[in-house]
Order: sequence, then C-alpha cells, then structure tokens
Amino acid sequence: MKKIFVLFITVLSPIAVYCQGKITVEKEKAAIIAAIEQETIAYGNADYESWKAAYVQNDPFVRINSSKTGFGGRNNWQSYDSTWYAYYKDNPKPLTGKYKNEDYIIRLVTPEVAWAVYKENFFDDKDTKLGWNLQTRFLEKQNGKWKISYVGMVSASTYEDKTVESSKLARPTP
Repeated sequence: MKKIFVLFITVLSPIAVYCQGKITVEKEKAAIIAAIEQETIAYGNADYESWKAAYVQNDPFVRINSSKTGFGGRNNWQSYDSTWYAYYKDNPKPLTGKYKNEDYIIRLVTPEVAWAVYKENFFDDKDTKLGWNLQTRFLEKQNGKWKISYVGMVSASTYEDKTVESSKLARPTP
C-alpha cells in the first residue's frame, strides 16, 4: 500500500505544480487586465487621482503615440503627469462616450514584469463606434499591484485599413 501511495504522489505532484502555475498565470493576466481597465475607466470618468494610481510614478517612463496626423510622446513621468494633470483640470467632466477594450494579448516576462497589447474602441453616447486605437502597455508589479510603466498608442482608425486577412494570403490549391 505504501508503494502505491508513493507512486500516486510521484505521478500527481508534477501535475499539481503544472496546474498551480497555469492558475497563477491566468490570475496574473486577469489582474493585468483589471489594472488596464481601471486606468481606462478613470480616464473616461475624468478621475485624475484614480488615473494616476494606475501608473508607476517614476522614471524611466515613456509614452509614444502615433496617428495619421503626427506622432509624439513623453520620455519621463513628470512630463506625462503634468500634461494629464492640466488636461483633467481643464476637462473635469466625465466623457459622454465610452471606451471598450478587447482582444488582449498578454505576456508575463517575469512575476513582476509583463506587457499587454489590446484594441481600444471608442463610442459616442449612442453607442456608435467612432474609432479605435492599438494600445501597448508595459507593466510592473509594485507592492502586489500591477502598474503601467510604458504606454504606446497607435490611432489605427486614422489610417487607411490595408490589412490583408491571412486566409487571402494562402496559396490556392492546385
């Protein structure tokens, strides 16, 4: 009986460790999405303090943005924060439309570092889609919470869509 028990533990232990790792990764991905969503909601609600709390508030910090009309960004936290502080001071009311994020791709690089790419759609108050952005975030875990340390944004809807579906790239069958 003892041999069967040892065999049982020997076989199940690696499976349990694998499953625990999978659960932890999924839990971290959910926490990353929650951190990004919190920042998006705070932005829409014109809640500067909640918006700011979503970020690593030191350097290095980078934001890069691009649209058909130009590109720009910030290369330190103080510059980024002061720009948004002024924005929220001048625009204290919540947006009438809303943002909806989807199609997240997340990679945990280490237990404390991750990146995420996702599509951010924006809608007017009648739920008509106005456009979309391709968003990139690098995140760091600080005191057990995921915080944003890099922002990349491409205002994709300002460009002409030249996407080719992968099915159209397939070679025809002879």
